[in-house]
Amino acid sequence: DPVIFADGHTYERDAIATWLRQRETSPMTGASFPGRRIVLLPNHAMRSQVEEWKAIQGSHIGSSNND
Repeated sequence: DPVIFADGHTYERDAIATWLRQRETSPMTGASFPGRRIVLLPNHAMRSQVEEWKAIQGSHIGSSNND
C-alpha cells in the first residue's frame, strides 16, 4: 500500500507508520516533523505501476526461454 509522506517520498504504509511511531523524522531526508499531524496520502500512480509489474511477472511464471 504505497503512500506519500510529507517529505515527498513514497513508502509502504506499514513501514512508514512503524517508523513514525518510533521517530519524528523522515527516513530519507532526516527532516524533523515533531508534533505534526501525520498525513499519508495514497500513491495511486505507484500502486498502478506495482500492479502492472506483478501482472507481467505473473504472466512469465511457467514460461521458458529454453528453445
